[in-house]
Amino acid sequence: MATKKHTAAVIGGSGLLGKHIVSGLLENGSYDVTVISRKGSDESKLAPLVAKGAKVAHVDFAEQDSLVSALKGQEIVISTVGAAALAEQPKLIEAAKAAGVRRFVPSEFGLDSCAPGIREYFPALGYKYAAQDALKASGLEYTFIITGFFLETQFTSVFYWDVPGGKVTVKGDTTQPFTVTSLVDVGRWTAEALLDPASKNATVYLVGENITYDEAVKTVEKATGKRLEVTRASKEELEAAIAGAPNLWASFVDLLLRAISDGRGLTVAKDKAWKSKAHPTPARTLASWAPTASFQAADA
Repeated sequence: MATKKHTAAVIGGSGLLGKHIVSGLLENGSYDVTVISRKGSDESKLAPLVAKGAKVAHVDFAEQDSLVSALKGQEIVISTVGAAALAEQPKLIEAAKAAGVRRFVPSEFGLDSCAPGIREYFPALGYKYAAQDALKASGLEYTFIITGFFLETQFTSVFYWDVPGGKVTVKGDTTQPFTVTSLVDVGRWTAEALLDPASKNATVYLVGENITYDEAVKTVEKATGKRLEVTRASKEELEAAIAGAPNLWASFVDLLLRAISDGRGLTVAKDKAWKSKAHPTPARTLASWAPTASFQAADA
């Protein structure tokens, strides 16, 4: 007799992170997966997920009834919305509760926004804190998944790396370790971690590897055989860039780099991270990924 699968809906499932979450859930084999997609979304991005076995529910996010209807029958909702939609997560949580969803996984997947003192240190993540508070007040089960930075975007032009052009800019204290985790591993490990009873109402740390920027430069040079021209900006120059930015979002990448420089980019020691039984070894590390990487965020 076949084991009944868990129903899981992924909001933003065709995006950079979302497609890897959907793929991880499907690969795991324990889930029936529905991608919650905005009406009018690019169907070409959804097609590969449908080919793997995902269903699609088209939703008008401006209509709460539309979202509630799409979420009915789902046990787990995973939000992978990007920065532009983080403020909408309390509404997504309300819809999930109204639909009878058991657990909601908000769009964390990054810097440790659950760390002591982080709210005062990094107020720019305010929308994530608001979602955490709304979720805890909702009575729904929750899981906060912390991954550190994504391997496939950390060493691209998003963070001032131009490996194809042979140039890299690093800022602040480049001897501080920080966590990077492959999007492939985030997808696989998220799927597995949500089956672990210990993930209920808990923070789960997924750690691919901990690395410093100085180590990363050497690793990429060795993997690619290319000498990189490294431009360094001091802590003071990093602070000046943040202070001189016209608005919060213009300085957001530099704020993340300051967190790394200050030692706040290290989410958790690897030996204390959640451990996968099905995939105990990361699918990708910087050393294994770099030889064939395009170093283009669009290819992640």
